[in-house]
Amino acid sequence: MCAYPLFEAVSWYHGGLLLQVHASVLVGAAALADIIAQIILIAVLLYTPLLCHTPIALPVVAAYGGVLTRCSILLAGFHRKVYPKMSKELTAKLSVWKIVLFVAPLMFTLFIQRISRPIINLIIARKSPTKDEAAQAVAVLTASYPLGHLPYGWLNSLKPVSPAFQKKSSHSNKPHIAGKKIAVFCACCLGVSAVVSFVVGWIPGVSVGILVNVVAIPHHLALLCVTPLRIFAFFCFTVSIRASLTGWLIFNHQTKLVAPSGFIRLAATISSLFILPKLGFGTALNSRVY
Repeated sequence: MCAYPLFEAVSWYHGGLLLQVHASVLVGAAALADIIAQIILIAVLLYTPLLCHTPIALPVVAAYGGVLTRCSILLAGFHRKVYPKMSKELTAKLSVWKIVLFVAPLMFTLFIQRISRPIINLIIARKSPTKDEAAQAVAVLTASYPLGHLPYGWLNSLKPVSPAFQKKSSHSNKPHIAGKKIAVFCACCLGVSAVVSFVVGWIPGVSVGILVNVVAIPHHLALLCVTPLRIFAFFCFTVSIRASLTGWLIFNHQTKLVAPSGFIRLAATISSLFILPKLGFGTALNSRVY
């Protein structure tokens, strides 16, 4: 998987350029093609000797096939929609250092977000009294997060909306009136996400039915996922606000203000995992909360 980050970087870079020219449909199609390519590759490789000899190679080959498909579509879209419009003039104000200062806070924050869940799993597993309880707690986390994340995870896609569509007025540095329309759009997205989140999390039997009939996990484990899924239902509000504010900061080139959130998130996560048990919350309850 050493070369995988390279293809990911190429995909994200050209995807950003396509979003700059409002070619979001092409970016979405590339992401969908990535998933379809992985599914097709796995379905085909299941009937090859590779499954018996090197089963671990299946997800690796599928991952490479998916990212190469996505990368190819984005590169083709770049050469068709972006490259002909690119200015031949060099901008003297732009430098590599400015790009690093702009991107580094976003990369750091994303890194903290990615490692927070493994840290939570590790601490909860370590603090569980027995191996069985540790396995059950991690299983609840593993089953709850994808379903709980599904109704609100797509709200993170609101981050590039403001930089892509909001423009500064030619007479002043104030944002154009399009900002109000973007705010209305984000509010509508939040409403849709909230409805789906509360249907999944708070209507009796919905979450358990999905986990048992679709995900195919044991019924007793699905019952333990009810509480965390109810808590996940409220995440859409914070995620939508975070995405909107992050997009606004990107638009104003103030990404350095995002960096402290990574430290705060990591510190709050680790602190709560150690403090809550001392306040009377058991390990099992902690696994439900997180």
